[in-house]
Amino acid sequence: YVVTATTTGVITPALLNLTTTNAAPVVSDNTFVVADTTAVNTIIGAVSASDLNGQSLSYAITAGNGDNLFAIDGSGQITQIGALNAAHQSAHTLPVAVSDGLTSSTERLDIYVNCVASPVVSNDSDSDASSLRWMISNACDGSTVTFADDYTIYLNSNIAINKTLTLDGSGHTIIVSGDSNNDGSRNVQPFKIGSSGVVTISQMSMVSGTTTTRGGAIHNSGTLTLDNVTISDNVGTQGGGGVYNIGALTVNQSLIEGNTSNGSGGGLLTHNTLTIYGSTIRDNAGTLGGGFNA
Repeated sequence: YVVTATTTGVITPALLNLTTTNAAPVVSDNTFVVADTTAVNTIIGAVSASDLNGQSLSYAITAGNGDNLFAIDGSGQITQIGALNAAHQSAHTLPVAVSDGLTSSTERLDIYVNCVASPVVSNDSDSDASSLRWMISNACDGSTVTFADDYTIYLNSNIAINKTLTLDGSGHTIIVSGDSNNDGSRNVQPFKIGSSGVVTISQMSMVSGTTTTRGGAIHNSGTLTLDNVTISDNVGTQGGGGVYNIGALTVNQSLIEGNTSNGSGGGLLTHNTLTIYGSTIRDNAGTLGGGFNA
């Protein structure tokens, strides 16, 4: 480049050296679940990547594909090209390099066969891959869902659980909120445990939930254990401001406070088996049984 500058009437040519910087592609961690009965040559998803400079991208699986079970094309599309066997290998971790021709980025691609055996929540979104909702839906029956970090999760609808599952927030601060937009209003009931659900929720908080029926934070029809949890600031219009139980409920070392109902059981309403150990139920409001009603 040549720049002409005028100084005190004198025109002086000057040489300006410009150095351009090429930004590396931006690649997201990608997670997929595929059945082991999926036919060979089925497309199972695509790697999410972008380039700030608008350059064309190329994709390559750099490791973890020794059995040649997967292929990736020029658009980042992943195809299963070999038969999967969950008994042989239930999860495949594939580093994927994305290049714009000058620089590259590598992120991991996780492919689970049938279900996720060791589910770890790694973001606070409502429904993205590796969110709480996604992991609960795709977790193997009998598994334990853990968390990679501290999260406050604002739900857009309740999460239904109809399997044997443990949600373990130990080591982190995990808050599940029914205030969908984080604007101070209650919008949804966080959890609904179905009759086939055998669920333990440990070291988590369920807050700001609401329902026009029963169970502002949790409606339980299955077998539920609440271990060292906090249930607060929820509303169940017809009963059970915090929790409504028609299954089998155990509450251990937990706090149920500040929940409200226009019906029975401001904190907790049970119509079936209830066992409480070392827990605190306080400052709840209901028309019959502010703390709990059975």
